[in-house]
Amino acid sequence: MPLRKSPKVTAGGNFLDIEVICWVMLLLTLSVVLIVRLRLLGIPLERDEGEYAYLGQLLLQGVPPYKLAYSMKLPGACAVYALLMAVFGETIKGIHLGFLIINFASIALIFFIAKRLSGTLAGIISAAAYAVLSVSQSVLGVQAHATHLIVLAALCGSILLLKAVENDRKSLIFLSGLFFGLAFLMKQQGIFFIPFGIFYLSWACKKRSVLAANLMVYSLGAALPFALTCLVLFFAGVFDKFWFWTFQYASGYSSGAHVYLAFQIFKAQLLGAIKPFKPVWYIAAAGSLCLFIDAKVRKNIFFVAALLISSFLALCPGFIFREHYFVMILPVVSILCGMCVNSAVEFIKNRKYPAAFQSFPVIIFTVILALSVFQQRDYFFTATPERVSRKAYAENPFIESISIGNYLKAHSSPEDTIAVLGSEPQIYFYARRRSATGYIYAYPLMENQPYALKMQEEMIREIEFQKPLYLVFVKVNTSWLRHGGSENFIFRWAQNYITEHYDIAGATFISKQPFSSVLVYKRKAETVSNL
Repeated sequence: MPLRKSPKVTAGGNFLDIEVICWVMLLLTLSVVLIVRLRLLGIPLERDEGEYAYLGQLLLQGVPPYKLAYSMKLPGACAVYALLMAVFGETIKGIHLGFLIINFASIALIFFIAKRLSGTLAGIISAAAYAVLSVSQSVLGVQAHATHLIVLAALCGSILLLKAVENDRKSLIFLSGLFFGLAFLMKQQGIFFIPFGIFYLSWACKKRSVLAANLMVYSLGAALPFALTCLVLFFAGVFDKFWFWTFQYASGYSSGAHVYLAFQIFKAQLLGAIKPFKPVWYIAAAGSLCLFIDAKVRKNIFFVAALLISSFLALCPGFIFREHYFVMILPVVSILCGMCVNSAVEFIKNRKYPAAFQSFPVIIFTVILALSVFQQRDYFFTATPERVSRKAYAENPFIESISIGNYLKAHSSPEDTIAVLGSEPQIYFYARRRSATGYIYAYPLMENQPYALKMQEEMIREIEFQKPLYLVFVKVNTSWLRHGGSENFIFRWAQNYITEHYDIAGATFISKQPFSSVLVYKRKAETVSNL
C-alpha cells in the first residue's frame, strides 16, 4: 500500500506556515467540541442510552444480559456502558464523560488514518472535520449511542489493517479482524465493516500465495469476539433468549418500508444530517472527485471507496436510517475532506502560484467550519442540556424520567421491583430498581410480527408474578408506536389490573400536553401485605 509523505518544507517555510495554521485550527476546534460536550454532559438519557445503562447496571450486579431485560441488540454496548460506569460512576454525566473520551479517541484515529493515506495536513483537516460533525445535533452527537462504539472499533481495525498491509504482519491482520469483530458486537450494523477488511486485504495482498492464510487469520480474529460472547452467554444460561432476541426477532425488525419509501426516508434523513454542515459535506464530495483526478490520491481509491460502501451499508438494515446511524459514515466523509484540502494545496503549490496562495484552501476550510459553528451558536454555546433534549426529542419523556426515577428510588427499597408500561428503560436506571418484566421496550408488542400477542401475554405473566410495588404507565405515543394493526390485549389487561391492584401516586404531563403524560401507580396496601 503506497503511503503519502507530508510535503517538504519549502525554502520560504510556506508549508510550515500552513501546517502551523492547521494545528492551531485543530486545537481551537477540539477546544470548542470539548466545551460543548462538557457543557452537555448532563443531557438526559434517551431510550437507547437508558437500555444500555440499565443492562450495564445489571451487569455490574452480576446479572447477564437477556436474563432480566430483553434486548434485540448485541451485548457489546452494554458491556462498554458497564465498564464506563465502573470507572466514572452510574450517572448520566459519568456515561457521557466516557463517551467524550471515546469520541476523542476516534478523532485521534482518524488523524492517523488520514495522515497515512495523504499526509499530515490531510490528517489534521480530517480530524477537525470529524470532531465537529460528530458532535452535531443533526446526528444526535452528544448522546452515547452504540454507533460511536462501532466507529471506534472500526477505526482501530482500519489503522491496524493499513499497518498490516504495509508490514505484512499476521499478528496485525488478526488484531484488525478482532476489532472489526468488536464493531459487530457493539451492534449488528457493525458487521458490514468485516467485509471491508476482507476486500481490502484481497486487493492489497501482492503475494497471492499468502492471501488465503491472511484471510484465514483475519476471519479468525473477526469471529473471535462473537464466538466468545456466545460461549459466555451459553454458560450463563441465557443463550436461547439471546439468540431469539438478537437474531430471530431482530431479523424481522424494520420500518416495513418498500424500496421507494425507504429511499425517501433515507433522502430526508440524509438531508437532515447534512443541513447544519452542508458546506463541509460539499468539500467531502469534492474530495471524492479528487480520488479520480489527483494521481497521488488515486492510489488510495480502493481503501476509501470500500470504507464508504461499508459505512453506507451499515446505515441500511431495516431501512430506518435514524439520525445517529449517520455517525458511522462521518469518518469517511471527514477523510474525504482532508484529501480535498490537501489536494487543493498541492495543486496550488505545483502550479507555482505565489506562496501566499498555498494556505488559501486551509483558510477557506477553517472559515467554513467556523461559520457553521456560529450559525448553531445556541446549541454549541448556550442551550441547556434540557433544552437540547427537548428540541431533539420533542414530547418524549426523557427529562421527566429523571424525576420519576428519583421518586421511585426514594419511595421503595432495593428489593422492590417496578414495571414500566411503555418504552422508557432509562427509568429503571434512574430508580436503580429491577424491572418486574424483561420487556423493557413496548415496541415489539405493537409491531405486526408473529410474536406480538405471545410477548404481551409473557409480559403480563411476569408482572402478575412479580407484583411490582410501582407501575408506571407511559401515555406517550412515541413510547408505544401503536397503530391500527397493533394487538390491544395488553391495554385491556392494564386497565383492569391497575384498577384492581393499584392507586394513583403521581402524574407528569409532557410539555403541558394533556394527552402526553406519565402516570405512576403504587400497589394497594392490602395487596402489598400479601406479597
